[in-house]
Amino acid sequence: MNNLGQHVKDLLEGDDNKAGAAANAVMELSKETGNRHRLFQEEGLVGGLTAVIEKACPATADAVVAIHNISDVRSEGGVTEKALYDSEGGRLFRAIRKVIQGENSSDMVAIENGLLFIKCIARNDEVDFALFSQEGLLGELLKTAKKKGEEYKVARENALAAMQNIALGGPVRKGMFEYKGLMSCLVK
Repeated sequence: MNNLGQHVKDLLEGDDNKAGAAANAVMELSKETGNRHRLFQEEGLVGGLTAVIEKACPATADAVVAIHNISDVRSEGGVTEKALYDSEGGRLFRAIRKVIQGENSSDMVAIENGLLFIKCIARNDEVDFALFSQEGLLGELLKTAKKKGEEYKVARENALAAMQNIALGGPVRKGMFEYKGLMSCLVK
């Protein structure tokens, strides 16, 4: 935790090797639940991880895992979840969405953790409605939930968990029943 400032600098300004090493170090730190709030508060860290995810480099998976771990902390009033959703004008959310679509990474660990990020931030009532309103997001989650093959087992489970968290909000719940193909997927 002592080198966070250097990690942020490497994430933002370093070449792929330095950024990759920094993403890996932050991922390792984020595995410890007690570190997550401090990582979230570190100025520039989320932006640095977002930059690595956008690069679509080998370190993308580590950056996505770190972001998911940081998002997996319940905050008073959902402040963390909302801040991560809104991070840099939605830049982080857009980058994670590209990972889920397979654009920024085809690494299953990155995809699975991107889905878990969606699940975690959807715990906030404002965010779950915003996610429900995101054009095409439910379709992407549904597409992942319908994928066949053992290699997609965890991704399918994570996509369903993300949809479940999005659906927990009252106004969202009603709209989910109207979403074509969702109920048949959930019943299977």
